[in-house]
Amino acid sequence: MDHPEYRRAHAYVRQAIEHPDFRPLCREGTREALKARMPAGWEPTEEQVDAGLLHSERALPFTINAAGILGVPEAVVAYSRPAAQAKYFFTEGSAFHAFPGQAYIGLRVRE
Repeated sequence: MDHPEYRRAHAYVRQAIEHPDFRPLCREGTREALKARMPAGWEPTEEQVDAGLLHSERALPFTINAAGILGVPEAVVAYSRPAAQAKYFFTEGSAFHAFPGQAYIGLRVRE
């Protein structure tokens, strides 16, 4: 967390989380992630969603700037579940974008 490129990406993510285009998407993604790990029908409270946002706030800097953090020209971050809040930064027309040299893939288990 002390790396200058992480701090730069973290500040950018914090701006995105406060932006009206991204904040609802991030909150809903956090809500869905919390629900996926609990019994059917369980619904997280707003306080639990707020706490869950901390994970996104800390993980997204690596998702959008692993290349800068690792000091390499290009990097790909892979997730086992495509996450809307991560895909947002790689979607044309979004208000916020991943840093240069950064890519993202979402993997799914083939059944």
